[in-house]
Amino acid sequence: KKSDEGKKLRVSPAARELTASSECAASDSKWADTPFSKQVFTVLGLSEFSKEELEDAFRRADLDNNDLLEKEEFRSLVKNASNGKLSKCEVDNFTESFWKYHAPEVEAITKSQFLSRTEALAKELDPRVNALSLTFLLAGTSIGLIIPVMPQLAQSLAITSSQYGTIIGSFAFAKMIGNIPAATFVDKYGRKSSIVIGLGTIGVSMGAVGLADSYEWIMLCRFLSGLGVASFSAGAIQYLSDISTPLNRAKTIAPPMTAFSLGTALGPAAGGILLDYTGFVGTFALVGTGFIALAGANYIFLPKIVTTALETDRAGTGTSDLKEKDKGLLQTWKGLLLDRGISNMILVNGGYWFVLSGSQMTLLPLLLSGEKFGLSASAVGSIFMGMSMVGVVCTPIAGRLLDSVGRVRTIVPACMVIGSAMMSAPMVDDIYSFVALVCTWTAAGTLLGAGPTTYISDMTTSKNRAQALALLRTAGDIGMLLGALGAGTVADMFSQEQAIQANGIAFLALSGFAAIRFATIVKK
Repeated sequence: KKSDEGKKLRVSPAARELTASSECAASDSKWADTPFSKQVFTVLGLSEFSKEELEDAFRRADLDNNDLLEKEEFRSLVKNASNGKLSKCEVDNFTESFWKYHAPEVEAITKSQFLSRTEALAKELDPRVNALSLTFLLAGTSIGLIIPVMPQLAQSLAITSSQYGTIIGSFAFAKMIGNIPAATFVDKYGRKSSIVIGLGTIGVSMGAVGLADSYEWIMLCRFLSGLGVASFSAGAIQYLSDISTPLNRAKTIAPPMTAFSLGTALGPAAGGILLDYTGFVGTFALVGTGFIALAGANYIFLPKIVTTALETDRAGTGTSDLKEKDKGLLQTWKGLLLDRGISNMILVNGGYWFVLSGSQMTLLPLLLSGEKFGLSASAVGSIFMGMSMVGVVCTPIAGRLLDSVGRVRTIVPACMVIGSAMMSAPMVDDIYSFVALVCTWTAAGTLLGAGPTTYISDMTTSKNRAQALALLRTAGDIGMLLGALGAGTVADMFSQEQAIQANGIAFLALSGFAAIRFATIVKK
């Protein structure tokens, strides 16, 4: 019987979704379009998924206090939770679906059965992750195509290290000023709209880079790309946060991040070949067309996030220290930044993007193609492809570590590894040792790719999560802007190697400071 039950439970989540029968008129018609897991969590009022919260949900459902949950008790819970917004048919359909998932052949379930099955449901990945993963894969491929091309374009226009830093900085500056408006847009017009508009904007600006004949033109195009990325990131990250729980959030974010890393691994080698055969115009035109095609595909195929009246009610009755009630935007930010855990993670994220922008995005391509190593565009592309493959392998592992070991316990050591590798890399002279150290900080960086986002998502509610994530991204963009400008300036004053080493030392110091601050906070 257990094996038969297992077969029943391994059906696709779509098969478990409730579809109200034609004769059943729904008061809250969006309910039938919501995945089964989301319906369960809404009815039970679950948000933290702690043992205490699950036990409280069981107590509320167990009306006769006999430590057994009967089907009729659960039916009453659904009816009361819906407040009349669900028809009798919908209540009956949902009760039967819930019962089949938990214990199909019994009339009552124990507390332990209820806790274990509900917790298992909260750990399942939502199938909508697959749609976004495909988008991230293709977006990563398009980005990967231009990684070895941009340094060559800079050299053809006689752009200096500091000017190249300002090009990277213009992208970061646009993202920085676009994050807050993008978060507001996401809340008002939806995740899907933000994703589509962002991808379209990136496509147009990328295609225009191929027409560049000056440093200023490239800066303008990269600025527009930054605005597009701000829109896409706001929609995509909020979308992933909406379809995940604290028990599977890192594992939900990991597949798109892995797909993006795989795309950036596939892109660089092709970028070098494309540049040889089609030139700058053809390469950037292909990348731009790819992003515009992605925008169209997401407009047609990406499922919308459906919010029902029940979820709206639940959002207004939950309990959390960070819950906001009709507060203004500035008050919301103040409340978020006063939380020591959130502000500390925002600081760590800003520092990470500072050193990543300066060392990896700005100086690494120039160093590899410069006098010290003298690599061709295809060779530089191969190294970045290898770094991306490291990300592909390590990102799923990072997701599991973040969910099982804890966010802070993995993020802080990863920061120290990044700082140490970055500080040591300029000390070696052979390319193999240098690349090994670069891949080391890339592997550790996978924990910083998903870690801060999952931590912030865990510590906030649906009412302030978009703004919290916007603050996190803004800190990262400020770091990216200052890191690119600072690294380029230091490289012109001293050397590219010394600039990379300075970033490593600075990040080690920040890691120690963050570790001390986190030690005083009892968080995940």
